[in-house]
Amino acid sequence: SFSLFDDGSLPFDYILTLIPSLSLIGIIAYVTFWLLSWTLSSFLMLWRRRQPEEEERSTSSYKSTAAAAGPTILTLLLLGLALDAPEMNRTTTSSRTSTASHHHNNNESSIHHPTTFGDGIYDFIQGHDTEKLSELLNAMDNDDILQGPTPPRLFSNRHLQFLPWLIQNEIHRQEGIPFERHTVEVTSCKEWLDEYDDECTPDPLMTDQVTLDVFPPFDASKFSTSAFNKSSPIILFIPGLRCYSQDMPGNMIIRRAYAEGFRSIVMNRRGHTPGMPLKAPRWNLFGDTNDLEQVYWYIKEELAHDSRVPMFLHGISSGTSVGVSSLGIWDERRRRRQEQRQGSNTTSTTSSKRPIPTFVASLAMVPGYDISKVMQRDRFRFPYNQLFVPLVQDHFVQQNEDILRSYNSKAVDRILSAQTLQEFVDESVVFAGYQNKQEYYKQTNPINNIVGLTTPLLVVNAADDPCCLVDNIYETSPSSHNNNMTYADMARASPNTMIVVTKTGTHCPFLDAANAGWFGQLFPKMIPDPLNPNGRYMLDSWGDRVAIQYYKAALQVYGDRRFL
Repeated sequence: SFSLFDDGSLPFDYILTLIPSLSLIGIIAYVTFWLLSWTLSSFLMLWRRRQPEEEERSTSSYKSTAAAAGPTILTLLLLGLALDAPEMNRTTTSSRTSTASHHHNNNESSIHHPTTFGDGIYDFIQGHDTEKLSELLNAMDNDDILQGPTPPRLFSNRHLQFLPWLIQNEIHRQEGIPFERHTVEVTSCKEWLDEYDDECTPDPLMTDQVTLDVFPPFDASKFSTSAFNKSSPIILFIPGLRCYSQDMPGNMIIRRAYAEGFRSIVMNRRGHTPGMPLKAPRWNLFGDTNDLEQVYWYIKEELAHDSRVPMFLHGISSGTSVGVSSLGIWDERRRRRQEQRQGSNTTSTTSSKRPIPTFVASLAMVPGYDISKVMQRDRFRFPYNQLFVPLVQDHFVQQNEDILRSYNSKAVDRILSAQTLQEFVDESVVFAGYQNKQEYYKQTNPINNIVGLTTPLLVVNAADDPCCLVDNIYETSPSSHNNNMTYADMARASPNTMIVVTKTGTHCPFLDAANAGWFGQLFPKMIPDPLNPNGRYMLDSWGDRVAIQYYKAALQVYGDRRFL
């Protein structure tokens, strides 16, 4: 059923050109690659350190399959690499040709920055508050965001970039970060959250637990550091698909944030915390906005004990959906309340209402935009769609099958029969609290409120991303209230949104080459690991580097937002 081209045809002429490469040399290369992956995965298994007790139960199955998974994943990567040539020839040249040069010209004239766009930038889109955005860019440490990454020569391909990145992530996952864990009960409290500062009455059908992993801990006795206090700025991370705090994927950005004085709090969504199965048949693959709001107030009231501590929201891959959706809801709520105050000329009408969650700024790393389409097979490309379908079926459904079947057994059957990730999402909406997929996407799709966003937002995408295609950015919104605008146009219509699209970086790694001559540019750049100062190094991801620069600059430019 797999085809390379959208019209369903198979590229037989291209397959014929591959025959010479499937010679003895090709077979030897394939076997060597397979053996290398098996050796590496086996070594990592032997090197694994003992995991915390609360994670041991869920990781036992991972341990038993990791050695076999390594060769499988690398084999799929190799196949994807072989089939990548025609795909790269069919990239979104037409989309960018008609728009990118116009974007660059407009932005270079409006952003008063000493550096022009570098060779690593594919497109740059900004909102209409050019004065603030120019101030923000000028406050950043260097020109990284306008230059883009320079991929290592040996890992410039979008599939091969995953190899050193996955190895680094596995090493860090096994080492672990000494998080302080907090368990938060979440339920359905929409009216309470939206309108009144009263107690919430939990709904047993909707009540479950999420976990927050904090580093460095608020309790100084658990991790000694004099550089942090309860007023230190906080980055709230929302990990990607099947990910959690020790692998969001990876945790390099948490290490970098620690070095720059930012406390990291990772929200492990329902069904994502290792060793914690669902307690209620309520689960949303992309995350629940009500859960995120309750987590926000728990951090402010129970952990920081300071309503003015600066907070940033950082979504990764599928975790960007609930983040952007929530920002849209909260910014719209803030606009309505301002209109009510202006209409009544008094604050009495809103004095009983609960405050609105406010972040200094937010970042969406490699989002897919329209979640009703993003995981279709022609958008979430081979081999990744085929690889993830059985993984998510096992992780979210089979490990929670009893409680999910007690609510809707037929829906479970349909989910387990899904052939693509998009079918998986479509069939699971009943467990997110919706009757059908149309209602679900109408209420939860993050692209619905991009124009109304007032919270500063940086979006980072890569033109060579095989999981979130760059074409998604230039797609016309299906919502009638968006007046046939593309998502790029919607970003321009918002005041404080920026979208930076790099030429390379694939889905999350954004590897950067070492600037050390021709030989140095063959390999990824490495930097000292802030949590292992005794000679240990880690990959220097362009995406992570730009994210921390952005948060530091936003604290200067938009820091007064914490007083809203």
